[in-house]
Amino acid sequence: MPTLHVPKDPRLCVTACAQLPFRYHSRTKNQWARDDPAFVVVLAYLLLVASLGWSVAFNRYSLFAVLRLAMYVITVDFLAIGAVMATIGSWLSNHYLHEKAAWHSWQEEGSGRLRETVEWQYAFDIHCNAFVPLFLLLYVLQYLLLPVLLRPGALPALLSNTLYALALGLYHFVTFLGYNELPFLRSSQYFIYPIGLVAAAFVLSLPFVWHSGFSCTWLVVGLYFGDDW
Repeated sequence: MPTLHVPKDPRLCVTACAQLPFRYHSRTKNQWARDDPAFVVVLAYLLLVASLGWSVAFNRYSLFAVLRLAMYVITVDFLAIGAVMATIGSWLSNHYLHEKAAWHSWQEEGSGRLRETVEWQYAFDIHCNAFVPLFLLLYVLQYLLLPVLLRPGALPALLSNTLYALALGLYHFVTFLGYNELPFLRSSQYFIYPIGLVAAAFVLSLPFVWHSGFSCTWLVVGLYFGDDW
């Protein structure tokens, strides 16, 4: 039975609790990924509920409209993008970031020795963990702030873009935490570098915000509901 060491720092405590299931699986089942799809099902259900709320907010009351939006956010925003991120993350980890010479990158398996690798399922689990703060910010908080974010002007647009930058930054930070948990990876800090790209995109968008009111919320609403909402 693995021993849990509780850190004194609250931030480290949250990180340790978030990664505890992966440590337990690695030590007891020789795998890092979850073996239960329940978390994916829960996230899909939350997206379905969020789709219902967004559809009602934009006067889309038909069952077909709700299911169409839910199908899009579940299959594209969550599953498809998650599959791409998991594929890229596991491929980069196994081909470029793996510490092949480290003693802890090998496990006894019968009479042979097997090098641990980043499972695609574990990379997708990381995406699911990172999707939680993104969901709370972009599907819940943004929904509550729609009366403000959809107003014309630079300040609502700035608030919208700040919200998206924060959500994407947190997504990549939690992604970094997930890969950083693997003891056989080196230079896992590369997974935090996209935060710099998010920050750069935010700064570059500022002139468009002040001159034309460029808003990520307007873009997403147009994508979900068309130009006639």
